[in-house]
Amino acid sequence: MTLSSYNHLLWSTFNGPAGFIGIPFMLALAIAEWGVYLVPTSLAALWISGSRTTRLLSLKAIVTTAAAVLASKAIALLWSALAPTAWNDYLYQAQSAHCVSPNVTIAIILATGLTLWTAKTIKIKWVGVLLVLLSVAVSWAKIFLGMHYPLDLFGAGLISLAMMLAMNTRYGKLISHEAIRLLNGRLQNLTLLSEISHLLYLRPAVPHSSTGSSRPRITLHTCLKHSPRGLSYFAKQLKLSVRTVLYYQQTQRWLAYWNTTPMHARLAQATPRLLQKIYRPYQSLRLRSQDRMNILVSHYDFVFRQGLGPLVLHATQAPLLLGSFSGKSGTTYELRLSAIDRLDREGELTLDLCSDQKRLFSIAFTFHGNELTPCIGIGCLQGPRGSDSQERVRNATRDMFGLRPKGLMLRLVREIGRAYGCKKLILVGNQNRVMFHQIRTGQVFADYDDFWQEIGAIRRPDGEYQLSCDAIATTNLQEIPSHKRSEARKRIDLTERAIQATLTGFSRTFHDA
Repeated sequence: MTLSSYNHLLWSTFNGPAGFIGIPFMLALAIAEWGVYLVPTSLAALWISGSRTTRLLSLKAIVTTAAAVLASKAIALLWSALAPTAWNDYLYQAQSAHCVSPNVTIAIILATGLTLWTAKTIKIKWVGVLLVLLSVAVSWAKIFLGMHYPLDLFGAGLISLAMMLAMNTRYGKLISHEAIRLLNGRLQNLTLLSEISHLLYLRPAVPHSSTGSSRPRITLHTCLKHSPRGLSYFAKQLKLSVRTVLYYQQTQRWLAYWNTTPMHARLAQATPRLLQKIYRPYQSLRLRSQDRMNILVSHYDFVFRQGLGPLVLHATQAPLLLGSFSGKSGTTYELRLSAIDRLDREGELTLDLCSDQKRLFSIAFTFHGNELTPCIGIGCLQGPRGSDSQERVRNATRDMFGLRPKGLMLRLVREIGRAYGCKKLILVGNQNRVMFHQIRTGQVFADYDDFWQEIGAIRRPDGEYQLSCDAIATTNLQEIPSHKRSEARKRIDLTERAIQATLTGFSRTFHDA
């Protein structure tokens, strides 16, 4: 019996019957058509989650596979050109059975699997074993479907094995080393994939002192620190991965910033949502991703430069009581500071005015700008909620001698800015609010522009408003009718007490931290 006869005999043994359609047929079709795609998937997974050694081994598998495919194509072309004249009838007959036209699919899978099988790491070695088994499954599927002859696939396997052995010889290692060095240089711009892998795997802790102590590394995985496992968890992973790829440079710089010092890392760990802020609308719709990151970096640079890091860290854990003052009726009003909690789309810090343990008014603000011209930006000024919200505001206004709560909150933030050297107060305009969609659909009714204009703010070309933190006008009692001067004095005194409570709270909390 000739080699071609054996080839046909094996083919007829494993080939499916004509007209057969069933589960084996569908399984064979799926394996034959889609099995090869597990190779790039496996290599990509090893590249993303592996160490430098694993990545180099992945590149070696690519080089070996490319060599096996080129060899397969070259042999097939040579056989087609030489077989009719240079070989005897026996081999020419075998050509009709595709005896030595190796299949590229098997070459790809088997060469990759054999290369990974040689790894020292058990996990990677098992990946190689599974790919070798996959090549056997794909071979059966192609024979079962009548797509190839057995010796065709056997030839592909021999070439893959030969290429793997050749790449481990002296000259093979030299060639593969140069090819890997070339590929590795071209793939340097894909290092962002390592950051995406942090969504699934935390990196080891990095040292931060000469004593050898270490601190947890801040990664994209930190965003999901408190998220429960489930479908929503993996949906968040996917969303973060896409955003990370879209904003490559910003992500690299952002993660590097939060690994600068232990205080940076502690703050990022305390507020996982902080790391996602560069991907979402923040404070003003006029800001793009790079602008958002610049403002956030300048805010925290300012916080750490002014020694307010411990204050902000305390405020991330729970609303921090800065101080209190009493109104005309004896009602106590408390001033509380929160960080990256409520209103975190509009600002990093939130100052709340509370009465009877209920929130009366809130204002969200952020420090930004450079060291020469620091600014403080306001992204939200929010009143109480509920059916009695207007009544509560009116009662508080009367109790504070005619001082409106929102006017007091703005003044307090302005005074904070002045105390810490800020030159300008930037107020978000209606058209730039991150809640602009809710405004258009009637879910939010506050009109910022009217209030900003009422207090004398100047509209800027970008749609924002601006006030000076230094030039805060004082009330001239001589211009007030005599029958209203007593209440005006009390209003001024209440304002000063509120300012003093706020600034003292900032300082006291910082020293106590």
